[in-house]
Amino acid sequence: MKTADRRDGALARNVRRLGHIDLPGAGQVTIAGNYAYVGHIPNKQNLGTSIVDISDPKNPKTLARIDVPEGWHSHKVRTSNGIMIVNHEAIGKGGPPDYRGGLAIYDVSRPSQPIRFSNVRAI
Repeated sequence: MKTADRRDGALARNVRRLGHIDLPGAGQVTIAGNYAYVGHIPNKQNLGTSIVDISDPKNPKTLARIDVPEGWHSHKVRTSNGIMIVNHEAIGKGGPPDYRGGLAIYDVSRPSQPIRFSNVRAI
């Protein structure tokens, strides 16, 4: 249904915006406790994943960002028990010719300081 076809033009009902944060090319969002983990689709800033403090929903704050090389994206993210897994994908012909992507695994027990454990390559 188009917005113009709705009685009041609203895109949602029974929903109220509490806060707002501008993030480029947002993809998948995962919430764990007071943190939002946001994967990003292609953008000019080479942004792969953002970690946002949402403990005060009216004032969300970006705590950390993980960049990806030019020609890559990292638009999927999952987290549980202090571990975050994100995808790494080459866009078109980006990246080494023998590498199509894979996963990266991070320790996010301190969300403001993600530490990468390892990469899992898919060739």
